[in-house]
Amino acid sequence: MQLSTRVNTVHEIKESIQKGSNNWAVAGSLTEAGQGMLSNDMHLSLGVPIIWYRTQLNYTHETTKQVVQITGVSLPGTPGVIVGSNGHIAWGFTNAYLDTADWVELTDSEPLTIETERIQLADGSAIDFEFEISQFGPVVNLIDLLSKNAIAQPVSTINHASLNMPSKNSPLQHAF
Repeated sequence: MQLSTRVNTVHEIKESIQKGSNNWAVAGSLTEAGQGMLSNDMHLSLGVPIIWYRTQLNYTHETTKQVVQITGVSLPGTPGVIVGSNGHIAWGFTNAYLDTADWVELTDSEPLTIETERIQLADGSAIDFEFEISQFGPVVNLIDLLSKNAIAQPVSTINHASLNMPSKNSPLQHAF
C-alpha cells in the first residue's frame, strides 16, 4: 500500500458528547487481599495541553516522625492532590456537568423570609449573615451584587457588610 492511500483512510476522532462520570468502591471485607478498592473515572475528554498532572507529596509527619507519601493527580497551581491515595485511603470525585441553578424573576408581591447564619471566625468573633428566602430558594439581587464587584473579589477580602442581601423593594431580585 502506498503512503497516499494510507493517508486517505485516516478518520477524524470525534469527541464524545456524553458528559458525566462515575466511581465505585469495594469494602476490604469483600476483597481477597482484605483491602478496600476505589475506581474513579472523571470522564474528562482528551485535550492539549493536558489539565491533570501526576504528582507526589512526600514529607515526615511532625509528631509521629513517619514518612507520608501521597500520590495522585492535581491541576496546575492547585496546592494538593485532588484525586489520589496516601496508601491507607484513596479519594476521587465525579464530574457531572449538571445545570444546578434556576433563575426566577420575583415580583414585588413575592413573600420573602429572612434567614440568619452565624459564621464563627478564627479570632473567636462571629459574623451574622442575613439573606432572603423565597418559595424558590435564596434571593440574590444582581444589581447590588454586580455594583459591589463581589463576584470578582477573593472571599478572604470581602467585607461582610458588603454581602447584605437586597430589600423586598429592590428592582431585580432573583431566586436560584
